Amino acid sequence: MPDTQSLAWPVTILEPDLFDNGGLGEKLSLEVRSPLKAEDVTLLDDFDWHLWQDNRLLVKNGNEYQLLAPAAEPISAVQSGSPQFSWDFTSPAFVEALADRLTLRALRPILAGRVTQAWWNIREAGEDKIVCRLQLLHFQNETHSQGYWQLVPLRGYQQEFDKVARRMDKILGESLANLPVDLHFILADLALDDARPRAATIRLDSTAASEVAVAGMVLNLVRDAQRHVPGIIEDVDSEFLHDFRVQLRKARSLVQITKGALSAPRQASLKTLLADIMRPTGLLRDLDVFLLEQQYYRSLLPEIHQSGFDQLIRNVKNARNQACKTLQQYLHSDTYNTHLASIIDLAGEPAELASTSSQQPIYLLVNQLISKRYRKICRNGLAITDDTPDEDVHNLRIECKKLRYLLTIFGELYDAATLKKIIKRMKGLQTILGNFNDYAVQQEFLAMQSAKSRSQPLQMAVSGLIAVIFQQQRQLRQQVCSAIEEFAAPETTAIIDTLLAKETEPCEL
Repeated sequence: MPDTQSLAWPVTILEPDLFDNGGLGEKLSLEVRSPLKAEDVTLLDDFDWHLWQDNRLLVKNGNEYQLLAPAAEPISAVQSGSPQFSWDFTSPAFVEALADRLTLRALRPILAGRVTQAWWNIREAGEDKIVCRLQLLHFQNETHSQGYWQLVPLRGYQQEFDKVARRMDKILGESLANLPVDLHFILADLALDDARPRAATIRLDSTAASEVAVAGMVLNLVRDAQRHVPGIIEDVDSEFLHDFRVQLRKARSLVQITKGALSAPRQASLKTLLADIMRPTGLLRDLDVFLLEQQYYRSLLPEIHQSGFDQLIRNVKNARNQACKTLQQYLHSDTYNTHLASIIDLAGEPAELASTSSQQPIYLLVNQLISKRYRKICRNGLAITDDTPDEDVHNLRIECKKLRYLLTIFGELYDAATLKKIIKRMKGLQTILGNFNDYAVQQEFLAMQSAKSRSQPLQMAVSGLIAVIFQQQRQLRQQVCSAIEEFAAPETTAIIDTLLAKETEPCEL
């Protein structure tokens, strides 16, 4: 038995009394190292369970919080109130540990129960020697109960450890070797991961007829978008609306760029209905985006304009509250439910396979679309000069987004390593084009806010912001051409050709 190997036994009784009175042998005794403690706790995570997936647990007990990670010291904080976001914590260590994992998502309870834990030293009777240690860790709530005793060896006392282990085998049954006994392991042992929210998936055959595959994927994207509606209605965080819009935008883009896979009437109806559902979400998203960046915008203004900026933020927050209520009403409305039902019915219609395009295997169609879209981006992008209208730059951004959607929606059809290389090359270009567009949108947004107000300080603050953002957009404009040249390089073309040349297999999306 190696010196470093711990042993564990499932808990059948929470009290250590069964080891007393010679239970471990006449020459061994238990000594409390950390007293038996039972605490009612709540586990917190975001909607996607990012902490859980990163083997982290955020445990709340009253106003005490602990962030647990394997083989690491817990990060502890005392926090009043009910912090929802990483930035709500006052502990810098907590903010730093949570920020990268939660980003903009809010914390929500995912599980509650009682955690019982304790540590004991096991000593030789009459000797001042600790030969090994015993841990108890147990979780219980109304539906689950699981825990372990863990015997931990100490260097130089392997013989004593083996002796204690044999005694415990007689009391508790055969041991389990070297289990990572911590709360995450115990909850995983209870199949907690089965409760984790997951994106809707379908089984996609690469040789399936394009009409069947496209309609199925549209249906899947719309159903996945629906997962986010309760979070929008409850106004938990801005990411629910963002993810809802992304999935619907993907569905609409897919309908649009796979022309011929669906019949013309079916395609037109789906495009219209998807646009109708997305339209009421635009205002709230615009307001969310501005508020999420408010600290950055504030930093762009001198002190003289801070009071005007404060008025702007108050106005935007009021507008946001109203826009949220309006969208919540829409998502409860018959109009929304009727549009949604129509989309599901249209996407779920039996395939007609009335054209050659609709019958074509999906992997051939997607290969053609990726190749065509990439070459169009290179052709249009390399034609951009300093004199090219901004509208052409915005159109290039849309073309890049369509290519990215094709690569992500049908990504499982392709070699993962090659696909990753292409997406990595796309990110730099998309970031620049996206920021360029965002600057244009924000200037328009700010101009509208100024037009709605009679406050001179607000209007002056907005004018200052627009001027700064305009200059930033002009500076970014100069980076567009170099980013396009990098993306259109022969190396990228070779990667695309490699990707499309690979045989495809059935996959789950």
